[in-house]
Parts: sequence; C-alpha cells; structure tokens
Amino acid sequence: MSLFGSQTVNGTHVLARWCDHLARVNHSLGCQIRCAKKDISHKRGLIEGMGQEGTALKEELAKLSHLSEERAKEVVALTKELSSQKEDAKVWAVKKASLLAERDEASLDEEKADKPEWYDDLSLSDGDSSDEEVAEGVEACCSDKNLVINP
Repeated sequence: MSLFGSQTVNGTHVLARWCDHLARVNHSLGCQIRCAKKDISHKRGLIEGMGQEGTALKEELAKLSHLSEERAKEVVALTKELSSQKEDAKVWAVKKASLLAERDEASLDEEKADKPEWYDDLSLSDGDSSDEEVAEGVEACCSDKNLVINP
C-alpha cells in the first residue's frame, strides 16, 4: 500500500514527508494556539481592565451623582432666594406706590393751599357745564372779589 501514491519505493522518504507535513501542521496549530492564548490573555486583561475601569466609572458616577445632588440643592436654594427677592420686590413696589401716592396727595394739598378758594368753583371737571354756566360762574366769582371782566 502506498500512502502518497507511487512513492512506496523508499519508505523512509514517505515517512519523512509525512513527518514534515505533520510538523508543518503542528507548527501551524502551535502558532494558532499561541495566538489564541495571547488573544485570550489580552482579552482577559481587557476584561480585568474593564472591571477596574468599571469600578472607576462607578466611582466617577457616584461623584457626579453627589455633585448633581449638590447642584439640585443649590438650585432649590437659589429658587427660594429668587422667590424671596420677588416678594421683597412686590413689597417694595407697594411701598413705593404708597409713598408716591402720599407725595402726590401732599403736592395736591400744597397746590390747593396756594390757590384761592374760588379756584375750585371754576373747575370744569364734571364736563356738563355749558359756556354760559361757566361765564356766569366766573362773573359771580369776580363780582364777589370786586373784579371787573372786560367783555
């Protein structure tokens, strides 16, 4: 029987070729096994690294969570401060309005004090007075004060 066809004449030659073939296959498989071991080792390192990195990421996340809680507390405090300032602004606006109203009343009182008594009788604020009524009111006021009106 022949293992490789017609090369049965020299059995050692056939066995040598077979051994070379097995060595090449073995070498190839050995290289593949070494590469696989390196790849596995590398991937284990990555996995372990990810584990450490995962722990680091968890710690970072905890820090960020803590910071976000602090920021949330700051936002709540700022919101309270702003609402307090709004209330203060409302109170200030009411006080300012009342002070302005008091000032306006005081200035009106001063203006009234500077005007003669008959000045209010000439007021046309009701809007219903005709020109004749106004003229009569002016003549009446002037006659009381001994004033002469030129026609």
